[in-house]
Amino acid sequence: RRLPVGGVALCSMLAGNGGGTRASTGPRFFMYEGPAYDPSPDVLRYVAESLHDPSDANGEAEHFGEAMMFWELRRHPLRTRDASSASLFVLPAFPQLDPAGAKRAAVSLAQEPTWQRRRGADHLVFCTHWQCGGYLGASGLFEMVALPGLVGALERNMKWLDHRVAHWFNNRSEQTPYDFDSPRPFCLDRTIVIPYPPHTSLMHHCGKQPAYVPWAERRINVSFYGTIRARTGIADSSGGVRSALMQLAQQSVGPAGVTSRGLDVRFVLSNEADPSQRCGPGLAGKCQSLLGSGGRLHGQQYAQAMHASRFCLHLRGDTSTSRRLFDSVAAGCIPIIVSDYIGPNMPFSFAAGQPPLR
Repeated sequence: RRLPVGGVALCSMLAGNGGGTRASTGPRFFMYEGPAYDPSPDVLRYVAESLHDPSDANGEAEHFGEAMMFWELRRHPLRTRDASSASLFVLPAFPQLDPAGAKRAAVSLAQEPTWQRRRGADHLVFCTHWQCGGYLGASGLFEMVALPGLVGALERNMKWLDHRVAHWFNNRSEQTPYDFDSPRPFCLDRTIVIPYPPHTSLMHHCGKQPAYVPWAERRINVSFYGTIRARTGIADSSGGVRSALMQLAQQSVGPAGVTSRGLDVRFVLSNEADPSQRCGPGLAGKCQSLLGSGGRLHGQQYAQAMHASRFCLHLRGDTSTSRRLFDSVAAGCIPIIVSDYIGPNMPFSFAAGQPPLR
């Protein structure tokens, strides 16, 4: 199976047809359109072509949520073109994918009576990148929409979304609900968490059956693909699991990782020049032997490994979530989550109950 982004196959999204269970009654939303707001055809073409590249060679597909939400919402049955009947106003800007277009949209938005009425408090913008704070700040949309209104993002993460806050690295940003030093603190409760788009090889492409592997045919019991070195400055339950993986890796003699009693560990998802940044200095040689010319495991190999796994470890990284979690769901691999603060950063976290998912 694939992870349903809005409940539709990729081909339906690109065609703008929508799909899945769609409500016909409820609050209406207005989406801005016109030369000042319409996404650049070149950007949309780039996203569509990238989504059809099974290698996901540039690794950017996880940041295409801005475009996917645009495709989903433009023909949604609750969209209205009558601004007077709308309760919510959606700005189809792509702050990360098209910064110039986002700036252009901000200039035009400031002249709109619908924005001037509540100064953006009833507006929504999407930004799906870990550097969204910078993109939103540079375009002017942070002050105009994200701060007073709503923002759709991959995490409820202060360091990702508020350019006024210090960079998120080595900070427990998911535990920072407000910046109390700011006269206008950013409220994470007004952040809508949307799923990471999965790896392109794990999407359901038009005309093709999802490459689901039956449970009984999966040869890997538990797998983990990612960083096993300790996360500097972060105390989390995942640290103990990483230490155990490190010990297994040090005992392994093969370059492909660790395969022991059904546990398969690969240290390959890296685009960093120094493999020790992913595996630690003692295992840099093993990491190096697995990296392709682009510094990453080939996307189709990664997808095949996910499809062959029954359970997939999800350990917190620099923040509590990553696309790897959604990749495992898209591949039909049951995620084993070890991340202390992931609950609030999951889509529909209000339905997960307490305590947060672990």
